[in-house]
Amino acid sequence: MRATWWQAINIALCRASIEYYQRVRDEVGFRQKGYLWLYDADAYQRALEHLPLQRKLGHPIETLTPAEVNRRVPEIDKLDGIAGATFSPDDGLINPNLLKEHYRHRALKLGAQFLDRSYVVGFDVGGPDVRLECWQSDEALTDEGLVRLMTQDGPGEAEPGRIFELSADSIVLTSGAWTPSALKMLGLRNYTEPIRRQICLVDNRTTNLANYGMIVDTSGVYFHNEGAHILAGYSPPDEPPGYHFNYDGEPFFPK
Repeated sequence: MRATWWQAINIALCRASIEYYQRVRDEVGFRQKGYLWLYDADAYQRALEHLPLQRKLGHPIETLTPAEVNRRVPEIDKLDGIAGATFSPDDGLINPNLLKEHYRHRALKLGAQFLDRSYVVGFDVGGPDVRLECWQSDEALTDEGLVRLMTQDGPGEAEPGRIFELSADSIVLTSGAWTPSALKMLGLRNYTEPIRRQICLVDNRTTNLANYGMIVDTSGVYFHNEGAHILAGYSPPDEPPGYHFNYDGEPFFPK
């Protein structure tokens, strides 16, 4: 959970989220231990250029020299290639399962209904309200069926189910990487791209990162403590955007 962004809208939205999660930190497992971002020379210069905007919008952020990085995190003792770093103490990590349940319980108290196996396949925004044409699968879809449903551009193969309609005064799209298909149906411009990230859990026998939050290496590899392990992730910059469901496994993370 970070507000260390380079766009004003992202910073403002995430600052509001952080303020909320601070109030319910125990319910969502919010570990507010900061983000430590390491940069090479080119990236560090760009990061410095965005500091005034971040601070103007109320996001506290420090700059660190390589020596200061080592003093703060002694486990980072190979400093070659590190030109500088930023540390944002308000950022942190959240338990995703606790967060999901937190929102679910709050929504149910407000009268929300959850429709399983239901997918919007069309919109009608020409009248006083928004009408959604939806399809509900009779049974849970297979993995192959889910991939086809989430990535297809057209009706695809027939699946057993039923069509029904919903109406609302307004709708909110919260589908993240799957937003492009909904925006296309609405005829609206899409500003998002799906990017594959691969993660792994590293057996952690000698290094304890529990006192730190997220650490992002100059290469773009990020890692943080995850229970008795270290969780690491990476998104190759040369891989084009798109829906990729394959996992490359251990060879992707060489020792």
